[in-house]
Amino acid sequence: MNAVNSKKKFEMDMKDLEDQLEAANRVKEDGLRQLKKYQQQVKDIQRDLDDARHARDEISEQAKENERKAKQLEADYLQMQEVSRGLGSRDRITWLSRATIC
Repeated sequence: MNAVNSKKKFEMDMKDLEDQLEAANRVKEDGLRQLKKYQQQVKDIQRDLDDARHARDEISEQAKENERKAKQLEADYLQMQEVSRGLGSRDRITWLSRATIC
């Protein structure tokens, strides 16, 4: 009887270990699914970050270009004022009409 009881205990222990293994495998598979999900989220966030950086760089370049244009327009305006002061009213009208056409 002792051998029969030992065999039953062994079989119960084996069944318990198999159940634990199945549970551990389910946890592992769930963990892998979660890992893949998080890896995809990281890739998506990285792509969004790269897109945002690219957009920021483009805006920065456009702002620099606009600043350069504004400074050039200001310089042109100041130059036109100086030239305009040196001309008589008839010459000023002629000069302004030519400057506007160019």
